[in-house]
Amino acid sequence: MLTDAAYGVIPVLPLPPAQGSHLYLLIQHQKGHWAFPKGHKDEGESELAAAQRELREETGLTEYHFLVLPGQSEPLSLQEVYTFTDSAGNAVAKTVTYYVALLPTQFPPPELRVQPEEVAAYRWCSYAEALEQMTFEESRQLLRRCQAYLEELWGGQR
Repeated sequence: MLTDAAYGVIPVLPLPPAQGSHLYLLIQHQKGHWAFPKGHKDEGESELAAAQRELREETGLTEYHFLVLPGQSEPLSLQEVYTFTDSAGNAVAKTVTYYVALLPTQFPPPELRVQPEEVAAYRWCSYAEALEQMTFEESRQLLRRCQAYLEELWGGQR
């Protein structure tokens, strides 16, 4: 079985208290599925740098900071693991490592400059909307884990 690795970002937009809790940014990849921004590393690029580049290229977002859990020194990373069949008929085990990016609080959400070669559409979603919008169960599982971390950190504050 072949292996593949990619790196991405889970963009989270904290909202002002009167507007609710937070929104997730989902993109519709040109292949049709809804998920978070992601892509492959360039040669010599770190995993985190690849995730940052992919977010910038696909959405134009540059103002954010990565979520670092209390007592940790590195940004929180969550992995999505799945198997697919490539165009040549090979089974591929894919691992995508995501970092959680917290954007500056604002409402309405920012308009994005998407990369049309990679992104067909985008949508800012509540947690429930994102669960419904995402195409694959592995992505929904990833979202559930991210939401659990945010609820633990923020409690009733958001």
